[in-house]
Amino acid sequence: MNHRRTLKESRKRSAFTLIELLVVIAIIAILVALLLPAVNQAREAARQTACRNNIRQLALALHNYQSSHRVFPFGVLGTSGSTSQNQRLHTWLSQLLPYVEQPAVQQLYDFDLRFDDPENESAVKSVVPVFVCPSVSTLPLDIEFAPTHYTGNAGTEPGADNGLLYPLSAISFRHISDGTSNTIAAGEVQHEIGGWARGAINSGGGGGGGGGQAFARGVLRWWKCASGCAQPGMNLPETTCNNNCEQRFQFSSPHVGGVHFAFADGHGRFVSEYIDLSVYEGLLTRSGGEVPGDF
Repeated sequence: MNHRRTLKESRKRSAFTLIELLVVIAIIAILVALLLPAVNQAREAARQTACRNNIRQLALALHNYQSSHRVFPFGVLGTSGSTSQNQRLHTWLSQLLPYVEQPAVQQLYDFDLRFDDPENESAVKSVVPVFVCPSVSTLPLDIEFAPTHYTGNAGTEPGADNGLLYPLSAISFRHISDGTSNTIAAGEVQHEIGGWARGAINSGGGGGGGGGQAFARGVLRWWKCASGCAQPGMNLPETTCNNNCEQRFQFSSPHVGGVHFAFADGHGRFVSEYIDLSVYEGLLTRSGGEVPGDF
């Protein structure tokens, strides 16, 4: 009799009580809360590594393009976004397609037509992995164009044309007296995302988004936008200066602390957003005579 009672009691004790179940659930929830940030950090680290690799590939592609053509690609093939001038407005990224292993997209793209011609629709909608940073979640300005999160260095401000890639640029190594290892060719953006083939912000009859070279801001960026109220630099917060022109015209990154840049000598590097502004300006000019030193 005692043996049966003991067996019956042991069977009862083998089941979880409500309190024990709640304790287990609470422990699991705590463990998940502790592990989730670590998992997110690991994922972001992987995304940042992918972005860094993209920048390196773009740097090499630009370097190889220059080696083949003795000149870097034009920033944009045109000087205005207006359709009335019928400029083709192809971008420097469209010129790099064969150098980033995209011959199929290059075959689809008709360079004799304007970038937004209906015949180019299949090409300009094609996502090119090396043009996309996986950390950026912002949608492009026009979903009819596959995005790019990398833009060319046009120089200090729109119209100065003292960078490496600007409208109708034709820069070769001999024009870079500051040194190719000290001259930025391209960098990241996370605001005002355009298409890699989108040579103008709009395709209407106007100037395409402002005066000067504003039409090209989707694929080109500067040290400072041209407005007098603007602050130079990178990764700047949203402001009221000319419709937030700093974020629209200057380099930015989803990665904390700085921006990935491709340099003219073919290397990529993460540059701190706290860099001295004069040093940063020197890196964006090709022949300013600056000596950047360590950065």
